[in-house]
Formats: sequence, structure tokens, C-alpha cells
Amino acid sequence: MGALLDFVLPHLCPGCQTCMHTPGFCCPCWMKLRFITSPYCPLCGNPGVSSHSSLCHGCRTDTPLFHKHRSLWEYGPVSRRIIFALKHGRQRHLAKLLAHWVLPLVLEHVVDCIIPVPLHQDRLRQRGFNQCALLATEIGKLCGIPVNFSSLERPLGAPSQGRFSPQQRQDNVMGAFSAKPELANKRILVVDDVFTTGATLNACADALQQAGVFSIHAVTIAKVSR
Repeated sequence: MGALLDFVLPHLCPGCQTCMHTPGFCCPCWMKLRFITSPYCPLCGNPGVSSHSSLCHGCRTDTPLFHKHRSLWEYGPVSRRIIFALKHGRQRHLAKLLAHWVLPLVLEHVVDCIIPVPLHQDRLRQRGFNQCALLATEIGKLCGIPVNFSSLERPLGAPSQGRFSPQQRQDNVMGAFSAKPELANKRILVVDDVFTTGATLNACADALQQAGVFSIHAVTIAKVSR
């Protein structure tokens, strides 16, 4: 029966959609994935800093509001296709695979709950799901940390960040989120898909700080190196 199911519903490489005998990546895609390993900035997780104890230039000149961020991969052609497939290709099964890969980064933090970056209700209605919520759900199942879907909200809509400059990204999302006071004194882990400039996570952290959150950590699937 298993062989028949593999024939009817073959496993596909998340990076290139090549048919596979088992779940996972094909060798060419695997070789192109650039995992972020030490040395990296201990605050934003940017790879390639000279020492594990020193901050990158971006964090020294414009310190983020969150306390620590870690990302699985550097943003590149393969990771972009994987995230696009989850976000726009409706390949929701990728959330479970990605959660297993991200789990070691999650376990670096001591937190009380996981919160996915929320979508504005219009964007959620248009897309039909929140890819960050899918990922957070699967992470929560693996590590047993509760996932909170309601205490961080995005009441203000905003244009897509795609083509904005770093400063425009900051201006576009700052003030777009609100957090409920029930999060006061909590240790929060925020889950997002891509860290580009950190504008979205910074805006989330700003709202969480205003609600009295004790510590704000974050994980993403991929990070744009800067």
C-alpha cells in the first residue's frame, strides 16, 4: 500500500518539485541551502560577524526592539521558492517540515508562549490562511509550548513590503500592530517567515513592549544578509 501511495502521491522536493522516494530535499537543492551557523550576530542573527559576542553593524547603529532573533537559512533562490510555495502556492504541508528544521532554534529560547506575526483581516480573507500561524502551530506541537493567536493583532492594513526601501519598510509597519495587556510579564517567541530588514518584527516588538511583555524573541525561516 505504501508503494502504491508513493506512486499516486509522490514526495516532491520543496525546493524544485522533483519527485522523491522519501520526504525531504533533493541533493542539488540541499547543497544550495545556506544554513546560518556561528559566527552570527547574537541580537539579530545576521551571519558572518567577526565574533559571536559582537553585534553586527546594523544592530550597533540601530538597535532592534526585540531581544534575540534566529533564522534557519540565509535568504536565497531555494529558500525563497520554499517560502513562496508555503505562502502563495498553498503547499501547507511544508509548515510541518519547516517546523522540524526550525525547532532547534526555538529551543534556544525560554518562553511562555509562541505568537505568529498576524495578518490584517483583509489580507487573511484574501489569502485564506496565515502561513506564520501554520508554522507556529506545528512548532507548538513539537515543543509543547502554547501558541497564542489572539493577543497580538494587526488592526491596521498596510501595503506589501516587497518593493520598499529599509526606511519605507519601517514607516509602513510601525504602529500597525497592537498587543493585549494579558501578555504583561510574559516571555514571547514571535514566528515569522522572512527577516528582511527587521521592520515587521520591530513593529511587533514595539506593540508587545507597550503591553508590558518581559522578553521578546523571534525565529524565522530565512534571513536576508546585510
